[in-house]
Amino acid sequence: MKVLMISSDRNLFDEKSEVRQRIIEYGSLAEELHVVVFNKYDANNANVMPMMRIANNIWLYSTNSKSKWFYIRDAVKIGKKILVANGQWLITSQDPFECGLVGWRLAKFFGARLQLQIHTDFLSPYFKKESFKNRIRVLLAKFL
Repeated sequence: MKVLMISSDRNLFDEKSEVRQRIIEYGSLAEELHVVVFNKYDANNANVMPMMRIANNIWLYSTNSKSKWFYIRDAVKIGKKILVANGQWLITSQDPFECGLVGWRLAKFFGARLQLQIHTDFLSPYFKKESFKNRIRVLLAKFL
């Protein structure tokens, strides 16, 4: 099975990071693993290429967005280009928020399976009170 992962963890671009090593291990479980990472374009950080192959069957894609406001749009564009390849796809998103929205849109468009990862208690009243953005995220997570 081919897997498309939507992530916001920029440490994936660091060759020595633990998260990068973990992704390489995950790659052994899939036919192909494609990871789209929310990332702002930075002219000073030329080492983050739009796409890089880190193993035989693992690719990283940076959204290289001009602003955080374009992360979702840019990730959907990249995801559509990846998913046109034939085969069974599983889409997994790092969270049920912005990443989850990208995964949901792509899964709905391509008829792929969707798995949302939950790493925080977003139903906790404290999460919602932390910021206005978190209130929006709770509504989004409940929708997804």
